[in-house]
Amino acid sequence: MRTALPALTRILGILVALALLAAGIFLLVELAAAIFNSDPVFLPANYTDQLRTTGWDDASVRWATLGLGLTAAVLLVVALWPRPPLDIELHVPGMQAERRSVETTLRRRLDDVDGVSNVRVRTDSHHVSVRVDTNRRHQPEIVRAAVKRELREFIRVHELAMTPLVSVRSRADR
Repeated sequence: MRTALPALTRILGILVALALLAAGIFLLVELAAAIFNSDPVFLPANYTDQLRTTGWDDASVRWATLGLGLTAAVLLVVALWPRPPLDIELHVPGMQAERRSVETTLRRRLDDVDGVSNVRVRTDSHHVSVRVDTNRRHQPEIVRAAVKRELREFIRVHELAMTPLVSVRSRADR
């Protein structure tokens, strides 16, 4: 879900923006029609009478309310979904580093370790998680030890207040 969330928020943001734009255009057209004393463009002429006579227990009102409630619930869940922090605390009080910069630098550094074919680095406020793929079928623990050593050195040099988590997948595991 973590990798799908940025795309989901962008899509939902675009849909909400388009809905608001359409509603704004709709209201402007209807307002212009009312200003120039002409009949409504999109709405039927007796729309206000329909609004006065439609009760709250009508099926159309219930369906519209249900649709709005579900849409609001989905948007609220997406908005409140926890995201990784933008900055990472260092051991030095008041000092921070950008999370993506740390991930990119560490990914490039670990990619140079002998036996590593692919690296995925994720950080949050307390952990740095590294998943390494190796082409070595035998003794992937050698690659794990080298990655852990490089990761600990990186954390020490950059004074990161994080716990390293390392996983290694070899071709034999796939």
